[in-house]
Amino acid sequence: MIMKTELLSKRVLLFIPVVALIVFTTGVAAQEEENVSVRVNAPEFVSGTFDVTIDIYNVVDLTSGQFDLSFDPDVVNVNDVYDGEIDGTTVPIDMWRLVEEGRVRVLVKLPDAGLVSGSGYLTTIKFEVVGNDGDTSVLEVSDGELSSYISYDYPTWSSTEIVEINADWSDDVVTVGDAGMGEAATASTPVQTATPRSPPSSLDLGTGSVAASTPATEHVSDAAAPVGASGRDETDVWEMIAANNFIEIYSFIGLLAFIYILILLK
Repeated sequence: MIMKTELLSKRVLLFIPVVALIVFTTGVAAQEEENVSVRVNAPEFVSGTFDVTIDIYNVVDLTSGQFDLSFDPDVVNVNDVYDGEIDGTTVPIDMWRLVEEGRVRVLVKLPDAGLVSGSGYLTTIKFEVVGNDGDTSVLEVSDGELSSYISYDYPTWSSTEIVEINADWSDDVVTVGDAGMGEAATASTPVQTATPRSPPSSLDLGTGSVAASTPATEHVSDAAAPVGASGRDETDVWEMIAANNFIEIYSFIGLLAFIYILILLK
């Protein structure tokens, strides 16, 4: 009887590391799924007209999105808004308008309830400079919302549920002037475009993140309804592991441990 008890205790102890490893891997995977980043990408120094892209990284099954972009109307002004592109797929502009002086609202939506995954940019916004050399304007993104959906198919009917995609939203700043030439640029200066950025690492996802609130019921409503906050104030261990692609390694180790346990229990 004592030997049977000891054998059972040993088996339980052998199972503990396996269970812990499975829980650990699941937590990492959950963190990786939320590793979506949206960034305002603008030239550091601007003059004449210039383009700003709203870059997005690592999104999965995006079907629509919206955000407000605030700016100093005494420094820059919005001229036009263009379609975006994610992983070779065009992301059409559903609507854009100035909801107040110094704030533009943009809605994007995939046609025919389509979905797109990958990295790219939600839209390109064309600005023109109206301020003087040395003036600065923060390009602040707010009320950001990204949406996907889940379809349920039944023998006699089907339904679709809209779900929110958690994301970190980051701002940018522009300064009027030409740092390269050392002298003021004129209105005839060619259009400047934002410098493409590599996907952000988990070490800087928390920088400048924007708090948002619950999804707005009407996209065109002037009262922007806040979306759920997803900004991170600091980097944690889960983000670092997910960013370095350790999930596959730990999954493989867990599989080997599980096989080893099964062999011992025979």
